[in-house]
Amino acid sequence: STVPRRGLVAEMLAALGSTLPVPREPEDLAELDRVLATRPFSCLAIKHFDLVAHRPHYGIDLFSALRHHLMETRRLVLLVHSRAPFAALLPREHPLSAIDLQTVELPGC
Repeated sequence: STVPRRGLVAEMLAALGSTLPVPREPEDLAELDRVLATRPFSCLAIKHFDLVAHRPHYGIDLFSALRHHLMETRRLVLLVHSRAPFAALLPREHPLSAIDLQTVELPGC
């Protein structure tokens, strides 16, 4: 269900408790922004984040929106599970590349 960006955003919104339908792109990100803005603090976990390298249709806007809520509004904490090192997934100029990350490797996971 997360292959299209709209599906990923829908899953994220569902995890945050939203039951509203997700609009088509690019309004899907506006809905994500609206929901995050109504909450004092949100935590999301994304499994298999290494697959984003194979989904260019997610677009830079999604990652820019996540970065905004992680770094600017500080209303979002994002736990990212990846089988590849995070630094290897995104190019240097990517919006998430400028995030101050703490990486914890869990051997055997």
